[in-house]
Amino acid sequence: MEAVLMRIAVGRSSDRSDQELAERAISGDTRAYEQLVVRYQRLVYRILWSRGGDPQEIEDMAQETFMRAWERLGTFDPAQPFKAWIARVAGNLAIDHYRARSRRPVLVELPDEETAPLRAGDADPALVAQKLDDQRGLLEALRQVPPLYREALVLRFVEDLPYDEIATALGLPLGSVKTRIFRGREMLKQRLIAAGRETATESGV
Repeated sequence: MEAVLMRIAVGRSSDRSDQELAERAISGDTRAYEQLVVRYQRLVYRILWSRGGDPQEIEDMAQETFMRAWERLGTFDPAQPFKAWIARVAGNLAIDHYRARSRRPVLVELPDEETAPLRAGDADPALVAQKLDDQRGLLEALRQVPPLYREALVLRFVEDLPYDEIATALGLPLGSVKTRIFRGREMLKQRLIAAGRETATESGV
């Protein structure tokens, strides 16, 4: 499994569904699991970032998240969303990690490849620059939102998870998730407005 994780930086995602890949992985197919790792490594990194930590620490925890998930695949129901399940594994690992360290994590900058979901088709340099600037502005505002709300906002507005999957990922009732997102969204809006980024609040946040 260590060899699988070492290949994720150059791996290519499969066209197979999460359910099919998960079923294959549960049966012991490491290549199927490698495809899930490739598909969700960015999600895991962003969740761990929302909990805080320095870049190397986040990278180490991301590797540990996928190792832990592999060891616990037998507990996963392939009929359920794998995205929400791996998000919960990452979140729980972060809780365990910082509780063991008995310290408050520090939120750091995300590397550029993690902040800009841009496609090769974005040919207009001005459009690319604007998207980068908007994304960095959003992440900077997120840094100022209390951790209680930050992870839910990342899952909703950065990763675009539906509310029920966020509830699964955070292990919370659906009503609690909606409340966190509503309150966190209002906090985020105020920080975006204060930073002179009112237009960002009109584009889905």
